[in-house]
Amino acid sequence: MQKQQNNLLMLLENRKELFMLKLKYVPVENCKAEWGDKMALMKRFEGLKLKTLNNLLTEMRMNPQFKNYVINSGHRTVWINFEGFLNFLRYRQNKRFKEVG
Repeated sequence: MQKQQNNLLMLLENRKELFMLKLKYVPVENCKAEWGDKMALMKRFEGLKLKTLNNLLTEMRMNPQFKNYVINSGHRTVWINFEGFLNFLRYRQNKRFKEVG
């Protein structure tokens, strides 16, 4: 995994239209955490909105390959694996390119 990325581009399909979502990865100094809540994830990916994150997490939960990267430990508590989330974004990107190409 590339530790520092300036920009992470991915395609997001929303209402049958394709939008380019530009996310900026912000590395956290001396951070060894593997899991975090929604706010921690949104700090790492500048430009990621809560509504978009909720949609992505719903899609992750429905995909057997990525559902183990999202833990709902309580009614309002959710933990997301950072590496798993990044792998999910790459998976979505590759999936979109295969559909288009």
